[in-house]
Amino acid sequence: MTDSSAKMNSQKKSQTTNVLTYVGKGRVPHYELNGEEIIFPIPIQQRGVRKLIHVVMDAQAPYSSVAAILGEAMPVSVRSEMGGLESVAGNDEKCQEFTRKHFRRIIGVGGNPSIEDQRRYVERNPDLQSRIYNEGYGAILNDCDDAEPEELVIDFDTSNEVRVRRVLYCPETEQTVTVRYIHQFGQISHSNRRIFQKAIKTHQEGRESRVIINWDVLRVQLYQPLIQSIEGFLVNSKPCTVKNRSDWLEKVPVSDQIGAVLQLFGRNSEKNVA
Repeated sequence: MTDSSAKMNSQKKSQTTNVLTYVGKGRVPHYELNGEEIIFPIPIQQRGVRKLIHVVMDAQAPYSSVAAILGEAMPVSVRSEMGGLESVAGNDEKCQEFTRKHFRRIIGVGGNPSIEDQRRYVERNPDLQSRIYNEGYGAILNDCDDAEPEELVIDFDTSNEVRVRRVLYCPETEQTVTVRYIHQFGQISHSNRRIFQKAIKTHQEGRESRVIINWDVLRVQLYQPLIQSIEGFLVNSKPCTVKNRSDWLEKVPVSDQIGAVLQLFGRNSEKNVA
């Protein structure tokens, strides 16, 4: 191998890829599941001035890291929000630990501080650490039509789509970008609904009620068997379809899997029952 070839291979190996990528002439934003970095825009206040920082995190955080944050219990009031896929705040200490473990750098910081100085800044701000998880990884938003009527509409639509969106930062364009994608599920059975109901229980602790959730059940027994394709996600630059399901199924971020299941089963309980 020539010196130039070795140098090119070395550079290729050292390059990191962003999950945010664009497809087609219209440059439609997509999420590449093999991306190594994910960049979240996080608004902060500094000396009374609102600023937007762009935090680069590890996109391949393992399930164990996310599961530790979610835990089992959360306030019962959150339950009504699950159907809307709003972000669910995790355990603060675990969120902070997650951020410290998976933090990479901050883009666009004045004075060009070293990555170690950036890390120290984040480590000294526990509230920021929590927000990076809750407003980054955990912030998966419902992307349904805002004009949806409040009244019941009788239809016979048998599709099981969950439409969601994430807000990410693109360093090339220096713009905040909304990535939209659609989880397409297969037919839901009565058995699936029973599994969902058993996975989520309300527990009374004195005057406080808490929801106990078995996240493994939602992910392994519901999301993974039912998901068929995801429009807006890519794996190795290819769409995530039924044909290449084995290539992308295990790579879908945990928060996306759980969030999609919560929205899917949070709809009309009698819709699309096989």
